[in-house]
Amino acid sequence: MAIIDKNRSDRFDIPHEPGEWVMLRKLSGSEMDEADQENTRKVMERLAPILKDLDSTQAQAQAAAQDPNDIKTRRATYDPGVLIKHALVGWSYAEEPDGSPSDMLDAITRDWLWDTIVLENTRPPEIVPAGELSSN
Repeated sequence: MAIIDKNRSDRFDIPHEPGEWVMLRKLSGSEMDEADQENTRKVMERLAPILKDLDSTQAQAQAAAQDPNDIKTRRATYDPGVLIKHALVGWSYAEEPDGSPSDMLDAITRDWLWDTIVLENTRPPEIVPAGELSSN
């Protein structure tokens, strides 16, 4: 069993901004779940009209073709704003992070943080003998 130490954080240098860094902490399962649920809500809200017209077998084939180890596939499960809100504990910028730090960042930095947080808090799904994906 692993218990999250909310007082421990790790420093990550921002690769596209020399000298700048962020401090991130590990997220709990419930915080990851919150980001998953928020992302699902947003996706469903945007796609509701389209989903009515989609052929379910076509959607399943498209989903099966995605590489579950690809970071873009893995991060698509989680809302970046929720992840960053929970994980970010500090940064090198002069401005203090506010209640929605992802709104303060440019898209490149936000997406890098999104990838980094997902990589630090998840593992790629494993293939089980029956050929179905497992999220162990």
